[in-house]
Amino acid sequence: MKNSTSAGIIIALLLIAGGIYFFYWGIKNQNPQSPALPSNEAGNQPQTMVTVKTGSTANLGNFLTDGNGMTLYYFANDAANKSNCTGNCLIAWPVFYADAINVPDDLNKDDFQVVTRDGGQKQTTFKNRPLYYHSKDLKPGDTLGEGFDGIWFAAKIPFYTIVPANKTSTGIYITDAAGKALYVFADDTPGTATAKPKSACNSDCSKTWPPFYREMEIIITPSAINKADFTEFDRDDGTSQLAYKGYPLYYYSNDMNPGDTIGNGFNSVWHLASPAGFKTTGKTKPATSISTGVGGDYAAPSIADSGQTEITGGSAAPDIYNNFQLEGTGTMGITGQ
Repeated sequence: MKNSTSAGIIIALLLIAGGIYFFYWGIKNQNPQSPALPSNEAGNQPQTMVTVKTGSTANLGNFLTDGNGMTLYYFANDAANKSNCTGNCLIAWPVFYADAINVPDDLNKDDFQVVTRDGGQKQTTFKNRPLYYHSKDLKPGDTLGEGFDGIWFAAKIPFYTIVPANKTSTGIYITDAAGKALYVFADDTPGTATAKPKSACNSDCSKTWPPFYREMEIIITPSAINKADFTEFDRDDGTSQLAYKGYPLYYYSNDMNPGDTIGNGFNSVWHLASPAGFKTTGKTKPATSISTGVGGDYAAPSIADSGQTEITGGSAAPDIYNNFQLEGTGTMGITGQ
């Protein structure tokens, strides 16, 4: 009798222990943990809640990072709220996506939005620019993607007031912070080390081609563009204008949207401002051709002063902007505009 009672107690204890185990096992599986993972591909699970932060280095100053301190980048080939990094490009430059963003006091939450990529996946933007990681950044504070091919840049804080953009039809050119294209005028007199630039676009011309001006104190440029190449000068009407590498900068009034470059080549004397600059060489005869910087030449413009003109706009080979090599992965196509 005693043995049977002991056996009964043991069986009861086992049943109780088993019940407790299965009870907690059921609760755990009703509330699975979903760790926040970076989007290594466009379709990966998003980081559901991220507190973006500001990182800093001596060379770059302040820039945007995710909650783990990993640097976030923008791509000069992208249009406003539209990514042009597709296919294998995403292996080197994984998209950043978070369902929700927490921001510190020095950032504005309204600057962050979510867009839907062509394949249906989501991506977070900052000031209308899709954000990416760089696959070679292995630890917080790494900025190995900065300046890559002259078209990848860390998202600086405050954001750039001068921004490179890139289209297959134009090559790399300079825009303002909103992505509006900036132009140079071949008839202007460029500035030198001892003389200020002089604009030849006045009166009605300046209504079609509004002069570009920002105070030098707020000019912020990526590593591919030297702030020292910008100068401020006074126009004939007493207003101020900025010049880049000696040439005054303008908007075109018919460029309505970021990414528009309708004024490029207008009357053969208006051209997109290139990071490589615009220069005239000599006053004897027009140049026979102009290097566009994206492969191939085209007929020289007819310029009022008959000066020989050279326009340089990046690499002579177009595929430097459309393909790149990442070690061990082969050639990666990047779709331009």
